[in-house]
Amino acid sequence: MKHIFELYNYVRERHNIVWTFKGIFLALIKSTNKLPKNVDILFFCHDVHRHVKKNGKMYAPLLDPIIEEIEQDNECFTLASPFSKLSGKKCFGKVDIHNSFIIFALLKRFFLNFSLKLMNVDNDPLIKGYEKIFKKIEPKKILAIQPSIELCIAAKKMNIKTFDVQHGIITDVNYYNLSKRHSFNQLGWPDYILCWDKESELRLKRLTDNKVNSKVVGHPSYHSGYGYLERENFQRKNNFKNLSLKKKILVSLTYLDYGVDHEDSYYKEIGIPKELVLLIKNTSEFEWHLRMHPVQLKYSHKRISKYLKNLFSNNKNVYWEEPSKTSLSQALFASVGHITVESATALDAAQNSVPTILIGCPGVSNRNKADLYFKEYLDKKIMKFVDSKDLSNLSLDFFLSEFDFKKKNKFLDEGNKNFKNFVEELKN
Repeated sequence: MKHIFELYNYVRERHNIVWTFKGIFLALIKSTNKLPKNVDILFFCHDVHRHVKKNGKMYAPLLDPIIEEIEQDNECFTLASPFSKLSGKKCFGKVDIHNSFIIFALLKRFFLNFSLKLMNVDNDPLIKGYEKIFKKIEPKKILAIQPSIELCIAAKKMNIKTFDVQHGIITDVNYYNLSKRHSFNQLGWPDYILCWDKESELRLKRLTDNKVNSKVVGHPSYHSGYGYLERENFQRKNNFKNLSLKKKILVSLTYLDYGVDHEDSYYKEIGIPKELVLLIKNTSEFEWHLRMHPVQLKYSHKRISKYLKNLFSNNKNVYWEEPSKTSLSQALFASVGHITVESATALDAAQNSVPTILIGCPGVSNRNKADLYFKEYLDKKIMKFVDSKDLSNLSLDFFLSEFDFKKKNKFLDEGNKNFKNFVEELKN
């Protein structure tokens, strides 16, 4: 029973149960699909990262912009990560599910070791499974979002370079934790971790004790041709000559687990504290754009929308429907500033040269937690921490003076240059 419980937790911790078993079923019935040979670059991506629709197909903002930039000169192919269900015509690019080997490898590991954990690098069924796949595809390079320890070890054995594309905040609580790879002499790292900016790279080096190589390449979604197109489409649609002069502030609502309890009823309902609600209500010189978390938008959109409508019924400068449904790139591009409690959207804002105010909320976030996630950005004054009790005296001049448009352009141009250089390296 103990081992069955471990198997259940393994699946539950990774993805939705129903979604996972649907992915397993699809992997099994599609396991006869032929894999391409002599692929220049092999990509790994899970459904959760393929969350944008582009021309009616599911698009991965962190990986697909790279594919768009290099596919004319390189043969690219994407394997759906374990337990995915999206492939084929539903997705942008060449995407296939061929993960039956992973399922059988995990089952074999479980029955051999009575555990799903990696125990022996030399004889592990999952590492051997990846080796088998790589021998068929013969990729020259692998790009993935947080590739597994087993994938990285298998690639190293076959002299295939692996690249991890940064996904959100770099912390030591999950993927970038040294202890996970300690038992294997740190073998399970990718060859390079592709960071969005210098601040993320500094954090990575500190957390990994310089045990992994890194490259600062910019954010693929914002610095690729796809990112430029997003901005152009938005500018053309809204007919703005200089968006920096439009005083719009984006507020990222925090996703709350079902059943969460908090003394602040506003935070409990929508993920922002009472003091911020009052600031929005009492500040008319800005246009406030409230953006629901994707999970809120999917599962509790009607309830939250009704709540916001009642809350801001007398405020004609507060919007939430359009900001929640438009792309994050466009929402940030239109904004002079961004406010959140602890959303990773703060990093996206930095990539778009939009300054962020991080709010301290009792029982949720404080200065120590903000430093844990965003210290490098706070030190550089790309972000600013303000305790919720001080919001009534907050001057929003931070958005208009401390981080001016010239500085914004410089920050954005640096990311554009880094991404362009990385693309050229990949092509060669």
